[in-house]
Amino acid sequence: MKKTKICIIIRGGIGVGYKNNGVPVLTKFIENISENFDLTVFLMIKPNDDFITNKYKIKFLNETKKRKIYFTKIQFLNLIRKEHKKEKFDLIHAFWGHPAGTFAVVLKFLLKLPIIISLQGGDSVYIPDINYGLFKNKLRTKFHHYIYSKADILNVLTKYQQTKLKSFGYLKNNMKITMYGSDNQLFVFKNKKFEKPYKFIAVADLNRVKDYKTLLKAFNEIKNRTDANLTILGIDVLNGEIQNFSKELDLNNSVNFEGIVEYKNVNLYFQKADFLLHTSVYDAQAVVISEAHATGTVVCGTRVGLIADLENYSTIAADVGDYKQIAENALSLINNPEKYYELQNNGLEWSKKFDFNWTIKQFESYYNKLISEAKNNTELLSCNRD
Repeated sequence: MKKTKICIIIRGGIGVGYKNNGVPVLTKFIENISENFDLTVFLMIKPNDDFITNKYKIKFLNETKKRKIYFTKIQFLNLIRKEHKKEKFDLIHAFWGHPAGTFAVVLKFLLKLPIIISLQGGDSVYIPDINYGLFKNKLRTKFHHYIYSKADILNVLTKYQQTKLKSFGYLKNNMKITMYGSDNQLFVFKNKKFEKPYKFIAVADLNRVKDYKTLLKAFNEIKNRTDANLTILGIDVLNGEIQNFSKELDLNNSVNFEGIVEYKNVNLYFQKADFLLHTSVYDAQAVVISEAHATGTVVCGTRVGLIADLENYSTIAADVGDYKQIAENALSLINNPEKYYELQNNGLEWSKKFDFNWTIKQFESYYNKLISEAKNNTELLSCNRD
């Protein structure tokens, strides 16, 4: 049986970076969704030369001399239109509100196709302290609200992200909440003794959004009151600033910066850890929370993303930047193992219910519903003309 054809638009994150890790959750999503759909993935960032897949088609602009940005955008749209002429797509799914979401809306009008826009992070907010997010001023906010309003489904990852989006004035009713579950074949629970030294882990790139200074200050408070160590996994984009801050706090003997780790090996670090420390100033979700739950690693952090959604059920949270309360939260669990195990067990149950297979099934249902509705509308218009 011929598969339904889906056009995926992503700026990048597929087949790039260390070991072609890209954005692991997006790579996994596309691989899984391609099992039941015929996918063509259009990338604005060329994948690594050694990245190969036979599960779906990849299209991108060939490298030439530097183009003016408007010319590149037109060429990218034409690339998708040409592929559509060869064999028509049934639906467009864009990841990130801009630029992918903007392309999807233009193509919706040109090709008369249903579209899904999946918001991923900074496309839902603006945080002036770190100049992060799309909604920097009223004009930009109004433009992106218009783009989002044209999506047949605007997917957000958490209730927290939905609330943030509404706080910036987006009130349309085309939103659905579908988070990324964990790959429970890769992220596996392993029993571990809850004892000194307590083992903390942080899994996120070293950047302004993840606010590692708050994380290190919180860990310093914890270390001053109990025997503990911290392992940090992630790419450093701050040129050693966080490592130097760790030295200032005299934490070098207790903190290990592992740098980037191949995605398939991250589970091994989780299985040894008691706590995930996660202190972002903002997250739409943070997939790492789902992965921590699947491995029985209790999550302690700031009230953002999935931590906020699951607070007091399987996570324990404090306000953004409140390192003292983050430390107190972790110490309270160390002093109350019964509560620690309650959060751990709740996290394990949640990860079984909302695993990656659940995520795929949700999007498959969205695809089928929108394609069916579009087909029915086309048939109805045809009947009316007759």
